[in-house]
Parts: sequence; structure tokens; C-alpha cells
Amino acid sequence: MNIYVGHLKIHKGYYAGRPNSSLGNPASYKPNKFATVICSTKQECLDYYDSWLQKQLMIKDSKQSVEIDLLIEHLKINQELTLLCWCVKDKRLFIENPYCHCDIIAKYIMQSINAI
Repeated sequence: MNIYVGHLKIHKGYYAGRPNSSLGNPASYKPNKFATVICSTKQECLDYYDSWLQKQLMIKDSKQSVEIDLLIEHLKINQELTLLCWCVKDKRLFIENPYCHCDIIAKYIMQSINAI
């Protein structure tokens, strides 16, 4: 099973960004009308998102848990999933050292699948 991360306007897949997805990062290091938290750096935003998403996923019926469960089912059926965002230009496999919040989503999906 492979999880890819790609750009919303270039690739096909599942858009996981603000405001359409509950998995969108509430933090931004750039002024943004959809962000509820402003960070100093991109890394700070990714750290914030990782902590925030982990807390959301501990709530069984949270919007984020439901959305992750749907993505897990999609991955199991199709053996491939592409998560889309604005910050990734080239489609690639997700990476453990996150560059984009979609890498963090992919990490939690893979952890869930490996725990099954």
C-alpha cells in the first residue's frame, strides 16, 4: 500500500486542506483567512498540527477520526491513496520527516493500518 502527497491543482486525489476538509491544518505561518493559529515557521505549524491531529484522533467520533477511517478504507480497497495540498509541487511518497501536513496524515493512516 502506498500513500502519495501531491498538489491540488496538478494531481488527482483527496484534498486534505482548509477549509474543505476537517483534516486541514488550523495553523499557518503565512497570513491566511482560514487559519485559526499563526505560527512563526512552517516547522512550528507542522509540530502544532501533529499534536492537534493526535488529540483529535483520540476522540472516536471526531470529524478527523471519521475522515481518517474513510481514507483507511479507501487505501485498503485501492492499495493507493494520494493526499492533496497546496504546498507540495511534485507527487511523491509520503515522508516520515514531514514537509506538509499531508505527511502527518499519512503517518497516522499507516500507523492505524499497521496496528490492524
